[in-house]
Amino acid sequence: MTDPSFLMLAAFGLAALVAVGLLVLCAEPKARDRVIAVGIGVSAMTVNLQVGGAHAFTVLVFIWVFLHLRRRPSLPGVAVWLLISAGLIASTVLAGDLVGNPRLALQLLALTGSAILLVAYSNQQDRLQMMYGALAAICFGCIYGLGQLAGIFPSRAGLVHVDVSAIGRPSGIWPEPDWLGMYAGVGMLLAFHLPLQRSVRVVAMSLCTTLWVLSFARAGWLALVGVAILGLAAHLVVRRTSVTRLHRKGRVAAITASVAIVALPVWYFKDIAADLSVRLSRTFSAQSDDISGQARIQQTEGLLHLADIAPWYGHGLSAAGRVGVSGKLYFSGSDHGNNVASNWLLGLWVDAQYLAIPFILVVAALALLTCNGLPGQFVALIALNSLFSNGTFVPVFWFAIALALAKVNDRHVLAHTRLRRRSFSVRESTSGRPGG
Repeated sequence: MTDPSFLMLAAFGLAALVAVGLLVLCAEPKARDRVIAVGIGVSAMTVNLQVGGAHAFTVLVFIWVFLHLRRRPSLPGVAVWLLISAGLIASTVLAGDLVGNPRLALQLLALTGSAILLVAYSNQQDRLQMMYGALAAICFGCIYGLGQLAGIFPSRAGLVHVDVSAIGRPSGIWPEPDWLGMYAGVGMLLAFHLPLQRSVRVVAMSLCTTLWVLSFARAGWLALVGVAILGLAAHLVVRRTSVTRLHRKGRVAAITASVAIVALPVWYFKDIAADLSVRLSRTFSAQSDDISGQARIQQTEGLLHLADIAPWYGHGLSAAGRVGVSGKLYFSGSDHGNNVASNWLLGLWVDAQYLAIPFILVVAALALLTCNGLPGQFVALIALNSLFSNGTFVPVFWFAIALALAKVNDRHVLAHTRLRRRSFSVRESTSGRPGG
């Protein structure tokens, strides 16, 4: 039976694409661009929303590029390295001995190209509209998750997990509660950094924080804590900031409201407090009755075994998907319904071994170069979460990569502009002197 939430999301996505098509034909350019930009942000927050086998995110990005071909593209040099490193990983499907799904290489290249093209043919205002769309989609997913807890909306069969939480674990519009935890964390970052009205920031932050906690997703918890530490360290090292008052407006109120909204039910409902305490205690140690923790250990052992017997170029992209939920290895057949590992670093090491190192270094460089703002923290959040629940082959990761690339590019353009102005000022002062 098809998941009702997925059917609703698919219907919503189809209606959005139809609306985009009508706008392309009929609307004024500014209104059309705004709607498509918001649509790109919304589609970036989906997992399985595809059109003809391609992510809706990729389709909308290509539509955007087609409509803005007259713009002069601008890209940082690191974008070239990103494309080359992704191409190296994709090429492993040609020689790998355990390739399960060669189409994953096309998906990787399509998502990489989408991120690069998005940077080349968009400006800061365009990307701001995309981020607003992303935040709106996440808030909608969190509201749907609250509806699941209240019994208003249906939950996917087998994902209630009353053994983890007495009230159950919502998944929102995403396939699993762990995904909800990751996207809620992304929503918290967006609500904290984006220029928003005070009331909007408070509501969005409170909503995302509530579902971030109630998803009981340990990967999402660890990822956001890691990003908070990284962001604080970057703030201490790079004290200079260009954040405007509108960016900061309502931050303290939003954090205070979020803490209060989460703390009140935890304080009054002892079952939730007990479940959270148990879940936290099992974050760093997998006990015998912790099924998901034991499964991750078994998966890691399976991945390490595959890595040990892999050639220097790996077993081929998607080979890591041959490690089952319980760590069992599936060497026969071509596709077992899973193409990526739960841990993105181990998965890439199995798939591509030394050919994966350039890609990992580029991602790490983008995160570190921009970690004093939203883009780098966004990349770091998905990368840290993907050590336990892999999200590197879905649009949200590549949307984050695009924002980081754009940040690096904006810095390069600003530095170049300042250098040109300085050179022009020197020439003007020189030419004004006698004999100049």
